[in-house]
Amino acid sequence: MKSYIIFFFTIFTCSLSFAQEVIPDTLKTYNNSVYNVFTNVVEPVISLKEQLVNSHNPAAFDFNCNENFWSVNNMGVIQQWSLINGTIYGGDTVLTGGGKGLALCGELGSETFYCANYPLEEITYYQEQIGWITVPTPNSYTNNGGYENSQYYMGVIFDPGSGFMVNRILYYFDGTTFETIEILETDYFTVADIAVDGLGRAWVFKGNESSTVNSLQVYDNSGLIVSFDIGFDSSHTYGSFFLNDTLFVGMGDTGINPNSITPIIINGQFAELGTPISMPPGFYNDLASCQDAQPLSINNFEMLKYEMEVFPNPTSDILHFSKNIDFISVEIINLEGKLVRTFIENSPINLAGLPNGIYILKIITVHGIVNKKVVKK
Repeated sequence: MKSYIIFFFTIFTCSLSFAQEVIPDTLKTYNNSVYNVFTNVVEPVISLKEQLVNSHNPAAFDFNCNENFWSVNNMGVIQQWSLINGTIYGGDTVLTGGGKGLALCGELGSETFYCANYPLEEITYYQEQIGWITVPTPNSYTNNGGYENSQYYMGVIFDPGSGFMVNRILYYFDGTTFETIEILETDYFTVADIAVDGLGRAWVFKGNESSTVNSLQVYDNSGLIVSFDIGFDSSHTYGSFFLNDTLFVGMGDTGINPNSITPIIINGQFAELGTPISMPPGFYNDLASCQDAQPLSINNFEMLKYEMEVFPNPTSDILHFSKNIDFISVEIINLEGKLVRTFIENSPINLAGLPNGIYILKIITVHGIVNKKVVKK
């Protein structure tokens, strides 16, 4: 059963707002102050590191969602990197005073980072005209990721077996409400980060030990969408993010693929580590990116259902669409109603290896479902 933690506050780009019955305009910004709903007092904006709060260099910040991503280190320094033709460049400091987690969920022209600050019960966000703003929360959060108003945070639970606090809670935050999406009973959310794609879905790694991965799970605000089998040692990973529809995992200076970002390759119901890309060593805590996806508009969806064709049909293996479409997943269902194969996003739809016969393609998009019949020969 889902549980809800409701609080509201207003910000610059990813609209956040706090609410209490007795205070209709619950969290207000007064120049350099903010209303605290827990103390009923207007308090000064708190910076994580006051001496660094406004040292942002706007000229260095480049909102290029095709090439750029960002890291935060253990001193709260946010650096900008570019991945161009398989090589990472940059490392310029664009902002300081950040927290332990990092997400970039602003729109073009608004450099709005969000940070989780475990073990403090707060999150922080950055406004260009003010600096870092700290917002009290009823829980502490360890990691975060976001795209516009779809933000996700991890929470911890004490594990008696290990004697440590471990990542077992996934929260969804839409700018108004924190909603508990998943609480794991025995498994762990590993890699200790959340990558959020351009459709506002969280991609998280799960394992039956705190330093292993055995599945990659995709969530939206309603819960788990799909899961992929994957296995690797996650003990020295520190972050994940999307760039050009590719999911990357940051690898530390020891362990598998040291000092790299490593792409995740998805093939049907399985995922695996791709070829690592060398990353300059550093004490990174988290990684973040912007997304420039433009999902299909609702107005065009009904037309798409009738105009889109799947070809070649019949086929022996690969299928193509006559219309460009950003789909969440495509499910291959046989005539007995059994799910036989799943593909995620714009991966090739490959029927090779399936018995000949008639199948239904269930094409799941952000705006609805399109069903197409195909023949495998």
